[in-house]
Amino acid sequence: MYYSLLLRPLNNGRLEAAMRAPLTAELKLILNAFGLAPDITYEDVFGIRSLGFESATLSPECINALSLHSHALWLCQRRDTEFIPIAGAFPARIGSDLKFILKYKGKTNEYFTSLLVNLAVLASRFSLSDRLTLMDPMCGKGTTLFEAVNRGYCALGLDADRRETDECAKYFKKYLETQRVKHVYARSSQTIQGQKPVFIDSFRFSAGQGEAFLHLAQADAALCKNVYPKERVHAIAADLPYGVQHAPSGKNGFEAMLKSVLPAWKKCLLPGGAAAVAFNTFTLPRDTVRLLMRESGFEVMEGGAWDEMRHWVEQAITRDVAVCRKP
Repeated sequence: MYYSLLLRPLNNGRLEAAMRAPLTAELKLILNAFGLAPDITYEDVFGIRSLGFESATLSPECINALSLHSHALWLCQRRDTEFIPIAGAFPARIGSDLKFILKYKGKTNEYFTSLLVNLAVLASRFSLSDRLTLMDPMCGKGTTLFEAVNRGYCALGLDADRRETDECAKYFKKYLETQRVKHVYARSSQTIQGQKPVFIDSFRFSAGQGEAFLHLAQADAALCKNVYPKERVHAIAADLPYGVQHAPSGKNGFEAMLKSVLPAWKKCLLPGGAAAVAFNTFTLPRDTVRLLMRESGFEVMEGGAWDEMRHWVEQAITRDVAVCRKP
């Protein structure tokens, strides 16, 4: 049987071309999780971008996983130029526009955020579970957290900029109220030795078939285990700032920052949990990121599809993703 995964359109032609390899690699990893390894072909039929592959009949679990592909529009069975729809994109548990409404300078493309979450989950030992807890230790205004809760996951966020976390919490609270989602909100503070008081915004709400939570802390990424000592994290997705002007101060900038935070992230992860880190290769080479992951005791995911995530974004940004798993 021949399948086509129809992809969401991208308005930027150069970016669309640049994303072909990462999106194909993402599809490979999803299919690999179900023991499938078909050849995948990028196709354009009558202006419809798609990724095509031949396979035996897909299981309902595999179809469900494919609906979470970051750019999935429809999964179809294809006969010549006829597309027979099988499943659409995964339905949002809270609201399909949740991660799109809040706009701000430096915001990462929302669909790339979905890809980053997928890589972390697929690298973990929990990839076939839908009851996960995901952490973004550099969450900004929460795009990754919103992606997580729309999947029915629980979400933990941290960011050192209190203005960012305050705006994220205010927006999410208003969104839940507007959408009439039953929820409980609370703000608390926590004392960590040698640190300023940490403020935590906590939400509990219904998400599809069960209850989920989102916790948001104004704290440095290296304090994640101090802030959330009892939480069990299955996956971490972190999108580092891309511009040179945003590089951390101090010797070696991003390299020194990653070296300091990776051990803390490892403590937060369950055995078999995984972390996906996106970065600008002009400010941080992939080999350096992977070396730091190994030195922190992680198993680095490399070879095949894991090496195919590098892509052009704009003149000063060529983005890549490094993924690792806690043994």
